[in-house]
Amino acid sequence: MGPFLNHQFFLINLVLTGLLSLMSLWIYFKTWGLQTLTGHKGIKYFRLTFLFLGIAYATRLLLRLLIITSGWRGAVTMALVGYFSTMAFFYMLYSTLWKRTSSKLIMHFANLFAIGLAIGAAILRSPSLLSVIQLALILSALVIGGYKKKFSKIRVIYLLLLVLWALNLSQIGYKRFLPVQINIAFHAMSVVVLFFVYYRVSKWTK
Repeated sequence: MGPFLNHQFFLINLVLTGLLSLMSLWIYFKTWGLQTLTGHKGIKYFRLTFLFLGIAYATRLLLRLLIITSGWRGAVTMALVGYFSTMAFFYMLYSTLWKRTSSKLIMHFANLFAIGLAIGAAILRSPSLLSVIQLALILSALVIGGYKKKFSKIRVIYLLLLVLWALNLSQIGYKRFLPVQINIAFHAMSVVVLFFVYYRVSKWTK
């Protein structure tokens, strides 16, 4: 592939990553009024899921713009995106558990665990380590939320997030093995999935 096409795909990748970050943050701010109105802690932690996802995508975007060396970029990106995304899914899980346990205790543990996981995955260059842990967090939120009828709508969103992050993780660790066009397609599909999440959240807040 020529340098011109590589440059074009790089720009498209940046735009799509930026859209993913903005849409995550839109969902966070879109639900601000709902949390203020109800004071519901579950909504608070649900919102924080998208705040951390937005930061994870924004971090990836900034590192692509600022860091040129691919080896360092891969390690730093995996560490930072791994931390923010793991925290996002801890908040997702905690949005179903907040009535049962102390937020300070569990979130202190979650923060330390996310830091250790992110550093370990970066040192070992192991996206599969991130994949397994984050998949377990999402599935736990789905299972726990499934026992409560009031979580049925949120469960659909968590399923969509599962698809979204499966696409995302395939790019973090295996990007060099995939054609550029496939990576662009994964990004585009991620935008579509996150748009559906935004659409469903928007219906709640009307």
